[in-house]
Amino acid sequence: MTDLHVDIAGVLFPNPILPASGTYEVVELKDRFFDPAVLGAVINKTIFLQPRPGNPPPRIYETPCGMLNSIGIPSEGAEHFIREQLPALRRVGPPVIVSVAETSLEGFRRISLMIEETGMADLLELDLSCPNVGHDAQWAE
Repeated sequence: MTDLHVDIAGVLFPNPILPASGTYEVVELKDRFFDPAVLGAVINKTIFLQPRPGNPPPRIYETPCGMLNSIGIPSEGAEHFIREQLPALRRVGPPVIVSVAETSLEGFRRISLMIEETGMADLLELDLSCPNVGHDAQWAE
């Protein structure tokens, strides 16, 4: 049998199959195609410090050659995620990568510390590139 283990930043993943954040809800999905425990890691839908509604509908537009989306990353906020979702992700089995976003360096620092204090995340993913969360980023701190 081939060994598929992958080491990333000192975290050993059982295999390299990682869902992109927000594409596979392992906590809320009721009718699963497969057991998420077989994944190399589980990754949450990106969260922000404070709750946010995301962009108003319509969020998805079908085109002749595909689709466009502008979801705007809705989030129930870090406290809700830590209380309600992170423990469930931890119970799935594979390593947990927590995807976070913010609009400032201070915001990234604060949310990262909150996640670190739980001891339930193996790695953080910083969502730095979502083009449809508004133009409120303040990086010159």
